[in-house]
Amino acid sequence: MAATNRAKTHSALSSPSRVALINELRTAGGPLDAHQLSEICGLHVTTVRFHLEALITAGLVASTTAPSNGRGRPRLLYSSVSQMAQTSEEDSYLQLSRLMAQSWASNTGGTPAERAEQAGREWAKSSISESEAGQRPLVQVAAEVNAMFTEIGFEPELLDTADGIHFELHACPFGAIAAEHPEIVCNIHLGLLRGTIERLTRVGYQAKITPWATPTMCQAAVLPNESAESGSNGSGADPAAAS
Repeated sequence: MAATNRAKTHSALSSPSRVALINELRTAGGPLDAHQLSEICGLHVTTVRFHLEALITAGLVASTTAPSNGRGRPRLLYSSVSQMAQTSEEDSYLQLSRLMAQSWASNTGGTPAERAEQAGREWAKSSISESEAGQRPLVQVAAEVNAMFTEIGFEPELLDTADGIHFELHACPFGAIAAEHPEIVCNIHLGLLRGTIERLTRVGYQAKITPWATPTMCQAAVLPNESAESGSNGSGADPAAAS
């Protein structure tokens, strides 16, 4: 059942119409209803509602009920969960190549792993606007991070536990390269995760990634600082875990 749900989540971005709806919701400046999206995207309102339901199931779109004016059924308003720049139309390996080039071209010094993490942080910074930054509750951060992992090509499984939020990351979009160079690819993802959390919450949480916790899956966690400090050395992605 879990694998089936992950597949449904990942397939939510396979439709160009759904990608268009998400992009419109990101740039709208506020929630929109199905009729507004229908006019903007040139789709029948029934089709819009169908796609929105798929995006809600995938955790990429959220709905709220508009204040009632006393007539008819209350309107449903829709907004994007994640603010990640849409990359589904761009080849994933081209995207990775760009990030790796940025990390090597940087003049920040440090080890290759540190520079890869910095490239991931820059990715988060460029994808989440300053207006979206703020101090958000952990459950909302988890929803946005889960949407982010989905959009870049993982099949994430979100697990809510007592000590924080844990993710199982299936179907790494860069699996072949990550298996050979986890210190680069996995630290790009670590930087993206940490940069996203810092952008959304400012303070309070720490992140780590365990590459290849099983032969087919990586793990990520977003933890309160106290839990992160007591449960790990805070170094994040551990290339040794891939061996």
